[in-house]
Amino acid sequence: MAEEHNALKYGPTISRAGSIAAGGGYGDVGISRLSETLQPNIDLWSRPEWALLRDERIWMVNPSIGGTALETSIVGVFNQVGSGLIVVVQKVLYTSSVLSEFTVRHGANVVFDATSNPNSRDSRRRVDTSVRCGSFAHSQVGAIGFTMLTARRAQNTSEWLDLDIVLAPGFFCGLADTTAGVAVAASFMGYERVAFPGELTNLG
Repeated sequence: MAEEHNALKYGPTISRAGSIAAGGGYGDVGISRLSETLQPNIDLWSRPEWALLRDERIWMVNPSIGGTALETSIVGVFNQVGSGLIVVVQKVLYTSSVLSEFTVRHGANVVFDATSNPNSRDSRRRVDTSVRCGSFAHSQVGAIGFTMLTARRAQNTSEWLDLDIVLAPGFFCGLADTTAGVAVAASFMGYERVAFPGELTNLG
């Protein structure tokens, strides 16, 4: 059999998934020149049902918190210290009932008020227990984390924002209203996977 093409020879997971897609079994390994076998204009690999074959867990979560006088409220997703995971926050949806300005922030984890597990978007996995990253709702005087994006929303408007923020263990991504005392509710979508060997090594 010819040598596996391109990056396939470096990724057993990709090779196994390719074998399944081409009609092989879960025990089969090695697909020769997969990129030349599939039509280049049909992107099967990016379809959401392939996430399971890529060993990714796709999730969604809807954290919210009421307003507290003089405090800034923030909701978001965090990657637990020592998790061994890569967590990617792809999109966030913030609905505003008033003219509102908010920021997307990220930074090192702090002690949050409450956490829960985001729910899986794949019914082949357990909805409430298969996702390992957490969500949080928190309020305090002053900002939390580093501001990444600022946007302004008119009354009763909402839209999904593309983020694609990658969280190593010990980091979070959150959305906060810039006005103190305002309740915050948002929806986050993304995925998580186990980090590859050496991926979490500080290369900087």
